[in-house]
Amino acid sequence: MRSGYLSRKYKSRVILFIFIQLLNISMAFAENDILTADERQFLQDLGEIQMIVDDEYPPISYFDIQTNEFAGIAVEAMKQVSQVLDFHFTIIREASLSWHDRLDLIKNNKVHVLGGASVNDDRLEYGYFTNETYFQVNYAIIGSIDNHIVIRELSDIAKYRIGLINKTDPALISRSSS
Repeated sequence: MRSGYLSRKYKSRVILFIFIQLLNISMAFAENDILTADERQFLQDLGEIQMIVDDEYPPISYFDIQTNEFAGIAVEAMKQVSQVLDFHFTIIREASLSWHDRLDLIKNNKVHVLGGASVNDDRLEYGYFTNETYFQVNYAIIGSIDNHIVIRELSDIAKYRIGLINKTDPALISRSSS
């Protein structure tokens, strides 16, 4: 017998063994639902989950006109959750809505999920948030070196003209400085 023939035969047996093990593992996970029966029923009763996100807030969420689909961290997180929990969801596109209008949709139970929302006391009154955050943003203020602008705390910017990222809520700055 040729040694090359034995190694190919051995390799095919190893590959077959690995395939069978992977099949067994996936079947075990399929049989073990991580939700309780009540949680599974609740999810089924909801039907297809309706989600809304900000169309123009990359990298958190945005509508990609090249693919004609939503993308971003909030969207990818929801895709992962839907795969693990085995449910379907649709992202509603309402490009004309402001962020506050989107908050109203969740507040008034018009959608099931608002992706990419940060936790604050006001929102805790009408919404449930995940226990773990899937994205954290650290904001900083940048002062021009050439103009010798030194900013040590938020109140230092009061005398300067500043620029904000598109759609930044100016109330965030006033809340932070109080």
